[in-house]
Amino acid sequence: MKRMGRHKREMAYAVLLRGKNVLGIEKVSSGSEGLVDSPPDEVYRTALERDCRSVILVHNHPSGKAEPSWQDRTASRNLYGWGRNIGIELRDSVIIDGKNY
Repeated sequence: MKRMGRHKREMAYAVLLRGKNVLGIEKVSSGSEGLVDSPPDEVYRTALERDCRSVILVHNHPSGKAEPSWQDRTASRNLYGWGRNIGIELRDSVIIDGKNY
């Protein structure tokens, strides 16, 4: 996932987990230079299809700052709530800037 920090556009991936096993990594959205939208249906669709129990959301910040914006915090809270309602835990939301996370 570290390589995605070099992209010029924001992109989001879901790491699909069952226990400690990684079942797959799916691209869930791509955005502009400063914004990516992670719709809950895109994040959780494949997780439901693959019978995952939890997800880690990973996205990059082309700006070079791995700090979450208020949009990132809001999106993570919304995704956590959606996952909780359907029985899939959002374990973490990670931001990568190329050097840090």
